[in-house]
Amino acid sequence: MTTEELLKRTQIPPEYAHLWDTPPPENIDLLVRLGKWKAEVSRHLRDLASYLASAGRLSTEEQSLLVIHIAQYVGHDPWVSDDARSQAEYILENYVSPSVSLITDVLSNQVRPVFQSHIHPRVNASTGRALSRVAGGPLGSQDLYASQSWKETHPGISSVLFWAVVHIKSPDYDRLWHLIIPPVMALLDDYEVAYKLRGISVISRMLKAVPPDLLRRTGVDELIFSSLEGTLVFLHNPKTPELLSIAIPAIVELVDLLLPIRALSKEQGKQRFDRLCSVLGEGIIGSIWVHASRDVATIRATIDQVPLLVESLGVCAVRYLKPLVLQLLDPLYPPASGVQRTVSPEANELRISSLRSLSTVIKTCHDRIHTWKKTILDAVARCWVYEFENPEANTPMIRLGLLEVTSSLSSACPNILEYDIPRLKSAYPALDDIFPQVAQVTNQELGGDTEDECSARSQSI
Repeated sequence: MTTEELLKRTQIPPEYAHLWDTPPPENIDLLVRLGKWKAEVSRHLRDLASYLASAGRLSTEEQSLLVIHIAQYVGHDPWVSDDARSQAEYILENYVSPSVSLITDVLSNQVRPVFQSHIHPRVNASTGRALSRVAGGPLGSQDLYASQSWKETHPGISSVLFWAVVHIKSPDYDRLWHLIIPPVMALLDDYEVAYKLRGISVISRMLKAVPPDLLRRTGVDELIFSSLEGTLVFLHNPKTPELLSIAIPAIVELVDLLLPIRALSKEQGKQRFDRLCSVLGEGIIGSIWVHASRDVATIRATIDQVPLLVESLGVCAVRYLKPLVLQLLDPLYPPASGVQRTVSPEANELRISSLRSLSTVIKTCHDRIHTWKKTILDAVARCWVYEFENPEANTPMIRLGLLEVTSSLSSACPNILEYDIPRLKSAYPALDDIFPQVAQVTNQELGGDTEDECSARSQSI
């Protein structure tokens, strides 16, 4: 049996083209059939590994076929079992340092034909450069979504692209640009979130090695910026939190690559500021926090990215101090009298994330935070008293978060130790536990401890 015949047995069923999550329970026949196939493909991969061990050196064409079939099993996609992943990783161990000729062959002879009929309307397929206008006119972008047969034949093609960008060295991007950008942009701008997520993963990995000058020279930097910023309006989808969690760091990484803070002219500094403000100000504060205010998972996903954005902006983040403080304090306030507070794990995680981000905001904007010190102290005190009076709602990590915020605030505004805190303690004796020695709790500890470790340390303070 030849290598090609063995590889044909690993072809992913077309049912996985749009099936990224578990099928509906009522579709029992499909579940059974796909479960049987997953067991069989693991056996086929083991047979392939055994065959390759004694097959000798493969030709470049055979290696290329091997990569495009097997790389689709390296990941956590629905068609990948733990055993299949282990077998695929074992097979690909022989290609941890592939030659440029092999990568070129994979992209040119395997990946490129898959997307031949699905060229991104803003990309020149021959050069990988951005087009000045949409090919095909105003409706040209619709051609990208029409008859996407590649999803049925190669639903795991993003894993192959990821394999490629992992192994492409910085000097080689120039010669491979026209092969890597068209399919990556097709993934990044796909209408299905599952494929968009994978496109962002490929872009994020690519940014670790791609020369920034190549991005600028080809105009692809603007295409990527536009696509990534477009994810900020992709709301009310089950995968929105995951999408935001990887898209926002990718935007910041792209900004840091193209506009590194240590080597900026005045004009470039303004560009960096504008880019980051468009994400934090227009994307998160002005859009997501307004239109998805009741979606706890989405709000938490953005709050988790606040430290990254605030630290990237530095002192310029004071521009958004008011909306940041108000949003981050909102989950801390106890419910109105007679209203039962939500103590679900999701709600508690939101409070923990808010406290962690609030501490970063206080430290970064310490020169201006004094205008909000009483508002912050009020929310912290109310939350602490509520936690103290309602043991069923008490979470050690929330207590540690409150301690960290108070520590950060006392460092930024030392006068609260003399004036504001004594007044609060006289009104609420329960606050005696939060204000003394608050500086010993660090944000790093808050982010790295388990619930049991947090419980033990919070009780010792």
